[in-house]
Amino acid sequence: MNTIQRIATGTFLPLFPIGLSGQSAARLTGLQNDYLDHPISMDHPSPRLSWRMEDDRRGATQQTYRVWVGKDSAEVAGGHADMWNTGLVRSSQMLVAYQGKPLSPFTKYFWPLISTRHFIP
Repeated sequence: MNTIQRIATGTFLPLFPIGLSGQSAARLTGLQNDYLDHPISMDHPSPRLSWRMEDDRRGATQQTYRVWVGKDSAEVAGGHADMWNTGLVRSSQMLVAYQGKPLSPFTKYFWPLISTRHFIP
């Protein structure tokens, strides 16, 4: 069984910010693995990673995202991924299926998320 944990919300590394470029205090919330908030383990070889963007401004949408996955939380926090890196993806989609190296049983993985948003006044 695999565990993929998020570190972008501050739950695991409080000093690691979520990147949202733009002018307001929008934030990414609800990071999930296969629609679960804090899974203990996962059996799926390609778990789905999802998130939500909260922005009070009407018309604000996600423009790009980058997700990376790794086994070492410090390395991942530094922007390095030993398992998978989507690179910068131009998309408003907030769900992506893991497509990296095969996940090992009984291993904890971490995944931060950076997103940019676009505001249409």
